Amino acid sequence: MAKVPPSMVRNGYVYGAKLIRKLPNNIVSKGVFHLGKLAPDFLTSKHDIVAKHMRRVLGNDADEKEVEKYVKEAFASYAKYWIEGAQVLTWPQDKLERALVCEGFSNITEAVDKGQGVVVALAHLGNWEVGGAWLARKGYPMWTVAEVLETEGLFEFFVEQRELLGLKILPLAKDTGTILAKHLKEGGVVGLLCDRDIQGGGVEVEFFGEKTTLPPGPAMLAYRCKARLVTAGIYTGQAGGETGYLAVVNNPIEINFGAKLREEVNRLTQVIAKELEGLIRRAPSEWHLFQPNWPSDSNS
Repeated sequence: MAKVPPSMVRNGYVYGAKLIRKLPNNIVSKGVFHLGKLAPDFLTSKHDIVAKHMRRVLGNDADEKEVEKYVKEAFASYAKYWIEGAQVLTWPQDKLERALVCEGFSNITEAVDKGQGVVVALAHLGNWEVGGAWLARKGYPMWTVAEVLETEGLFEFFVEQRELLGLKILPLAKDTGTILAKHLKEGGVVGLLCDRDIQGGGVEVEFFGEKTTLPPGPAMLAYRCKARLVTAGIYTGQAGGETGYLAVVNNPIEINFGAKLREEVNRLTQVIAKELEGLIRRAPSEWHLFQPNWPSDSNS
């Protein structure tokens, strides 16, 4: 099969996003959600990985019908996530501010208002970018990191779209940690996805009852910058906001700044893993993780 040129891939995303923004939001979202439920029937390898993840989340007592239900809903939710990411750019500012209800918002604002930076540890859960856009409208813009995509021009397109929402996106590079540390020390907010160890060499933790590794970045930055460390999640259709988004910011994780760096980072990363478990279990089908995440995923 001939390889699709990178420029065609990028143009497909660009023109698709423009088309989506011109169509009625409700019709597009509902249509894509239902089409997304069909995806597992064709993407069998992805289906099997997501099914493994769902079994971990739901527990050993979950029957296969329940697992399959959540697998289909996860694919549908992910499709809706991409659609909403394009649509939100068309929303008036006041609509975005009304779109979301945030529990625990003060866990961020109290620190920033005192000049203390905040590290928000996130999972690939719900539409976290809408949460970031909402934070920006409230005066607490979030900086984050993204892995550079191989497709030429596509990374720049995604960065441009997210920055229009008010997020600051940094490419994953050698000096990224230094830049984020400076921002935190100036009282900024940094959001880091940390439910998957993309680079490898992370901290070993128990995550949903099985050993794996998660990135140490959130714990490391919080410790070194004396920043506040919180976990958070965002859910669709669970709140009274105009579009039903609910964001949950957990209470600050206590940091022992007098402890040895490595030991404290290891401990904090395990605490983060445990809190992310609780956030994910609240809405398993909104956990958009479609890659192997445990050693046993690749061994079976």
